[in-house]
Amino acid sequence: MKYTATSILLLSATLILSACASTYPYKQSPKSTPAVNRTKTAPKSVAKVSQNVAYVNGQPISQSSLLKSMYELAGGEALANAVIDASITEDLALRKINITPEMMQAEKQLIIDALSPSSEDEAVRLLSQLRLDRGLGEYNFNKMLHRNAALRAIIAAKVNLNPQLLQQEYELRFGPKYQPRIIVMPNLRDIKRIHSQLDKGESFSDLAGANSTDISNRQGGLLSPISPVDANYPQVILQELIKLQPGQISQAIVLDNSYALLKLERIIPQSELQYDQVKDQIAKSLRLRIQATLMRQKASEYIASSQVTVLQPELHDSWLRKKNEYTDAPSGQ
Repeated sequence: MKYTATSILLLSATLILSACASTYPYKQSPKSTPAVNRTKTAPKSVAKVSQNVAYVNGQPISQSSLLKSMYELAGGEALANAVIDASITEDLALRKINITPEMMQAEKQLIIDALSPSSEDEAVRLLSQLRLDRGLGEYNFNKMLHRNAALRAIIAAKVNLNPQLLQQEYELRFGPKYQPRIIVMPNLRDIKRIHSQLDKGESFSDLAGANSTDISNRQGGLLSPISPVDANYPQVILQELIKLQPGQISQAIVLDNSYALLKLERIIPQSELQYDQVKDQIAKSLRLRIQATLMRQKASEYIASSQVTVLQPELHDSWLRKKNEYTDAPSGQ
């Protein structure tokens, strides 16, 4: 697993990438009318044309006709970015932090590194493709780089890599791993029934595919290799895994709201690379991963604490959806 790529691209996909600029006003007022409309000498035809953003078969498409659709499709993301940017501006001023072009270039390089290019030409191609996939023009790409650089600077003091964390990261990445299959059922009666079928020789993968409520049922319950120190998994799962030998099936495991069975498929031995050989690599990837988590948390704090009044219905709904993604609030709150 490459944590550099995971952290940077995950962060890009969730908090910094925007499909459109957040410069549209919530409500048009006389003060915000384009200058050409306020110029007495401007012909009326010029004022009318200035509101058009495209032509379809010779027919004009006005800005106002697109706004509702744009608000609904991407307005929430654009507004969320605007909220974060406004909070960042206040925070940077309070902390007396200046975001330099060098800091923004460093953010760009992190993204390029995460794409693992084999040459400078491929780096250009992969970055261009990423921007195309995310709908990032020059404006939003630069806003993204500034946003990332600012968030990273704001949370910098909270990143503390102690020896224990580094050793745990080494075990997570280079230590032994266990690859199991899993069956998850809603109650103990069902898990006992499955266990009975397994005792009769039925296939674990077939039973997982037909019965398990876990999303791994599509792969016959097969999970990715798991490190015994991976905090993303319940401790009870990790404890059961290390007890098993390949081919063995666990007893019923009690989870929060369900029950599970594990079958160990294979054990992947620890890497031959020693801690001192990869310490610098581990420190870099761990730092980036912690930074990404803290940056996401800080962005969520900005969203949750900001007082936002939305006047346009389509933008309001889109904003609520995006706000809930950041704050995990119930829909409609």
